[in-house]
Parts: sequence; C-alpha cells; structure tokens
Amino acid sequence: MKIRTLTAATVFIPLAFLTGCAINSEPSWPNDTRPIVRDFGCLPNDSIDEKIKMETNARLKDPYSAKYMFTHAYIKTYTDSKRRGLSNWSGYSAVYYVNAKNSYGGYTGDSMWTALVKDGVVCQVLSQAELFGDPTTIHLVR
Repeated sequence: MKIRTLTAATVFIPLAFLTGCAINSEPSWPNDTRPIVRDFGCLPNDSIDEKIKMETNARLKDPYSAKYMFTHAYIKTYTDSKRRGLSNWSGYSAVYYVNAKNSYGGYTGDSMWTALVKDGVVCQVLSQAELFGDPTTIHLVR
C-alpha cells in the first residue's frame, strides 16, 4: 500500500507542476499594446557630411555661399506620425549648423538643421523651424 501511494505521488506531483507552467507562456499586455521593436540601422560615420550638404544645398537660396559646421553627434530617433512622409521611421538624427546668404545677400548667421539618416542614406533634412514647429513628429531616444 505504501509503495503504490509513493509511486502515485512521485508521478502526479511533478505532473501538476509541469502543467501549471505551460498554461500561459506569453505575457499579457494591457489593451494588447506590445512594445515596438525599432531598427535604427547602423551608426552614421563622418562620410555622411557630403550627402547632407547636397540635400541641404537643394533647399538654400544661395547654396554656394553656405558654410557648414557639423557636430557629429548622432542621436537615435524615430517618428510615429504620418506627416512629412515618414510613417514609423527610425534611424539617427545628425545636428549641424549652416550659415548662408539670404535673398538680400547678407549672411543669416548659424541656423540649426537636423538630418534624418538611416544606413548611410539621408532621408530628410529639417530646418530648426520645421523641427520645432511640429514637436509631435520626431522622438529622440536616450
């Protein structure tokens, strides 16, 4: 009698523990909002400067007068807005300064610009007014 009880206990007790562990293998998220995994691409190097200059020169009134100062500080950045044609974009933002002539022929002073870069491709350049005029578009990651 003791042998049968001991055998039954050694079979059913571990079986109860195993079935208790296999009931729910996935964590439950409130309102099914799972964390988004973002691919930021590779970190840009200093050779991206020429590509940024080309994109910025296309937006200046006198691109030949432009003087650039690059900070080479690249920050992980993502967007979750559909504005500017960048829905669910993630990559790096490169901050730099441009001093160029305006339509009156005078230099404007250093103005801050931001380039959105992913895997060596400049996706978009934004002036300071464009960047801070719509703060819900761009998110920086620490």
